[in-house]
Amino acid sequence: MEKVEYSVLFEVKKANPNGDPDGDNLPRTDSNGYGFVTQNALKRKMKDLFAAQGSVIYLSKDKEAEEFQYPEEKIQFLVEQSEKLSKETFASELDFEREVKKVLCEAYMDIRLFGSVITTNMKYKLGSKKGDLKNTNVYGAVTVTGATSIYPIETE
Repeated sequence: MEKVEYSVLFEVKKANPNGDPDGDNLPRTDSNGYGFVTQNALKRKMKDLFAAQGSVIYLSKDKEAEEFQYPEEKIQFLVEQSEKLSKETFASELDFEREVKKVLCEAYMDIRLFGSVITTNMKYKLGSKKGDLKNTNVYGAVTVTGATSIYPIETE
């Protein structure tokens, strides 16, 4: 597959695209006063946009509670998948991990695009041995880097 690169320019006036919690939520700046927006803040904005357009997002923000939550239906989905996968026998741990990644990528757009590190309660069977809790690394197709301002930040 051919690599595709994009650059995005955006302008922010009288707003704060990525506040610094250690700096009284002022805009993030480097030592020279230029502003920057972290890659995580940019991905969060994209995830929120996808969710607003109806896509299913693994970790979404509850607007009223102002915190991140795992809605009940997502937890129920993972429990059902865990029960389904734990009943199957896999030839190897790698086969189990591939199946977990497939299930998660099919279900959640943000995992498919950006990837994630997920601790599952799904146990794999290798012969008659049960495995322990498993961390699964999913690598997404999209890489996002941070943004830097063209001019130094002016705050009022």
